[in-house]
Amino acid sequence: MESPNNNEFYRVGYSGSWKDAWDEFVINQSRNGTIFHERNFLEYHSEQKFNDASLLFIKKKSNPPIISAVFPSVFLETSGVKVLSSHPGSSYGGLIYSPSISTSGVSDILEQIIDYAKKFQANSIEIRLPEQIIFSDPPDQELSFLLWHKGFNLKTRELSSAVFLQSRIPLSKLSKKTFSWSVNRAKSEGLTVSYNFPVEKIYHLIKNNLEKRYEKSPTHTLDELIDIKNRYPNRIKAWTAMKDKIPVGVVVVFEINTRAVHDFYIAQDFKYSKFQPLYLIFDSIFHYYRDNHFDWFNFGISSRDKWIKWGILNFKEGLGGRGVVRETWILNDLNKPIDPICKEF
Repeated sequence: MESPNNNEFYRVGYSGSWKDAWDEFVINQSRNGTIFHERNFLEYHSEQKFNDASLLFIKKKSNPPIISAVFPSVFLETSGVKVLSSHPGSSYGGLIYSPSISTSGVSDILEQIIDYAKKFQANSIEIRLPEQIIFSDPPDQELSFLLWHKGFNLKTRELSSAVFLQSRIPLSKLSKKTFSWSVNRAKSEGLTVSYNFPVEKIYHLIKNNLEKRYEKSPTHTLDELIDIKNRYPNRIKAWTAMKDKIPVGVVVVFEINTRAVHDFYIAQDFKYSKFQPLYLIFDSIFHYYRDNHFDWFNFGISSRDKWIKWGILNFKEGLGGRGVVRETWILNDLNKPIDPICKEF
């Protein structure tokens, strides 16, 4: 099913036969792919949970087919309103594309996505982007520009925090003065850190923290977290602080791609909080990933709409995190005329 205005690519609806090629593209050939865009991650959800509407964009006249971009998405329907949306089972979605694609190529693909939504009688399109600066090589902010250019409106802009691990500015100038003191306190109390602790032995820390502090349950059940860990035995690490062989703090980290890592859970046993286990864990994480040539550590968002969670944000900034944004764009009028991009000056 081709867009008549596109000269470079044709689109294909995702099916299981494309799984290996999709993940190979995201991991090894894309400019901005992350673990959250891989089918191996997305498909830990049951097939019945979401109405998958993902697309692949194939370079014309390529034999065998060459994937140039992928668009992980689903159809959501509420009260008769149908939305083509970034996959809800992922922290973020977006369009994942090859480093060789030009701005005009991305524009053509977005037009095909709009055309696809029209053909399936969607009422709107909603695209949730990752923090573009930290996951892409090179940066991919032409995507935000083109979404705006094609009539999308900014639905939300959320504040995330990230540590640039390769910065020329030492972390000591960005973090709280008490950071190094807290690390030394943890060491003096005999705490040690391991990154290969079994998730089933630290899940209770995560569950208890969320229930006591926020009256919430973890995003993942224990079985789901074990499943995801089994899918990514080397890219998901439960960084655990131990006191006398007892786990007293944990930070679960996803190695997003070769540039960045992302924490997913932070928890501690409050009986041991005076020993500062979390500071020792983060100090260990930052040193490990900096030495292994990762560029970014991402803490994730500290806001919901215009509500800022100041306590969480202050904690992240005290560890050296600084602000990056995560955007969600929405197109409510699929029939709005698209201004053509002038391809000649």
